[in-house]
Amino acid sequence: MSFEFKLKTESVNKLHDDVVRIFNKVLSNEQMMNEIGKAVVTDIQVKTKKGYSIPNNSSFKPLTRSWINRRKKLAEVNPVDEEYAPSKSNLTFTGDLLRSIIFKITGKGKLEFDFKDDHEPYMNLDGEPLGKPIKNKTLAGYVAAAGRPFFGLSRAVQLKTNSIVKKYMNRALKVQKLLKNIDN
Repeated sequence: MSFEFKLKTESVNKLHDDVVRIFNKVLSNEQMMNEIGKAVVTDIQVKTKKGYSIPNNSSFKPLTRSWINRRKKLAEVNPVDEEYAPSKSNLTFTGDLLRSIIFKITGKGKLEFDFKDDHEPYMNLDGEPLGKPIKNKTLAGYVAAAGRPFFGLSRAVQLKTNSIVKKYMNRALKVQKLLKNIDN
């Protein structure tokens, strides 16, 4: 005993159009975009504090002995981050650079990540500033050029982003289904 089943092309096309329309709505959801932005910033901060370079997919190169000694002395006259350790290469001497990471929604499904404010110079042992304030964005470029790039998307946060989008899609599809049930 057999039977034949055939989908109507217009039904499949309508389903496709509905899913695309809902997906476009989800991409415009400010709450979801903020959740993704916060996840990316947190991932960069956490991995960097652990001494991990996201773009290189490896640990930061070790600090030189002379820089370790210099950091110990500078820590006596500068406020240091709670994650700071003299010999730990994790960009947390003061923590200002990592705390300056920001994001903004620039369009449907688009986020832009950047750095805010200036980085104040460290104080020398005599209490005088070591240089002048510098844009955190410029400092991040110098840090990367010196062999410690940290700004990027890890595989883990990419998977988390996919999970967040799926969660919002599922919610939107459920709402859409409920609305259709009300209309019938």
